Amino acid sequence: MALLPPRVGEPLFVDFAKLEHVLAVDQPLLDDLDPSEQEPESEPEPDWARHLDQILPLLDRLSPVEADCFELTYVKHCRQVDIAEIQGVTQGAISYRLMVAKRRLRFLLAYPVRDWTQAAMLDLLEPFVEAIGTNHLTHHLAREKEGREAVEIFVRMLESTCQSTVARERGCTQARVRIRFVKTMKALTRLVATHPELQPVLLAGEMVRSHPNILSDPAGGYRAVTNDYLARTSQVAHVGLENIASVDALNRILG
Repeated sequence: MALLPPRVGEPLFVDFAKLEHVLAVDQPLLDDLDPSEQEPESEPEPDWARHLDQILPLLDRLSPVEADCFELTYVKHCRQVDIAEIQGVTQGAISYRLMVAKRRLRFLLAYPVRDWTQAAMLDLLEPFVEAIGTNHLTHHLAREKEGREAVEIFVRMLESTCQSTVARERGCTQARVRIRFVKTMKALTRLVATHPELQPVLLAGEMVRSHPNILSDPAGGYRAVTNDYLARTSQVAHVGLENIASVDALNRILG
């Protein structure tokens, strides 16, 4: 059973020293779920068309095929059946990709550190590195070393939201990533009362805990192969692309 971090304000009862020893095996402590497998969002559906100025810059955070689905639906107002023809899949697949795209975008629109760089987050947390280190390590250099590792893992988790990705990048177990993430959340919960500037990263950590993998590197896909598609349009008379007159026009639409 996955061990979840405490919510903000709840007491932490984990003995980190024992936990790290017990969880020496590699296991997913944050559920490595595809975004589409998570619980349905309870938030109301945004009016996507009214907020395109905020949303379009975020499309690079989606998989290429998800970005295509969203852009063709809400910018070019194409039907799902036409988008399915462009991408060479079924209409059901388009509906699924659009659902995942909107879930990622809802998360990004509310994510307090979506425009922050890794360097900016590390700079913010730098003064608190030693405080995040384990208290039972009496030497300040040992606390600083462990705290710095915890901060680096935490920041990378805020970027990727994917525990397995961070573990792979650092050459360690997912258990270690999980422990350091929880450790940093505990410290930030304690520190935020006197250091309100930490609130955005603490909130971001809570969102990552609640939405594992939501910004993980999208698997596969590519922006629609426009040349191949247009070469086939003469054979598909029902496809409604009256507003797309050339390869160049479609390439501009799809980026």
